[in-house]
Amino acid sequence: MVIEHQNHDKAVLAITSVTGSVDGALTANTDYFKGQNENLDTCITLIDSATLTTESQSITIVYDYTPAASKKLSSGGKKTIAPKVVRLTNTDENGRSSR
Repeated sequence: MVIEHQNHDKAVLAITSVTGSVDGALTANTDYFKGQNENLDTCITLIDSATLTTESQSITIVYDYTPAASKKLSSGGKKTIAPKVVRLTNTDENGRSSR
């Protein structure tokens, strides 16, 4: 299962905890493995273990990630850009938007 948010530099995520809605806290390298796929996205693979009794449950993964500080947009070398309007909105973790 690929983890939703990734580090901008594609470094492996630091996972704090993995918890099943049925089985509770899961242990790394016993109940799940952490790795990267071919796109360098961090993933976890659940393992059939004594603790993990079913895959039919919600899995909560607590982790930290570092998004890119900014993203550069360019005009491809054009000096004059045809008039078009673009609105970019950023929403922070508290739900506040800025334009």
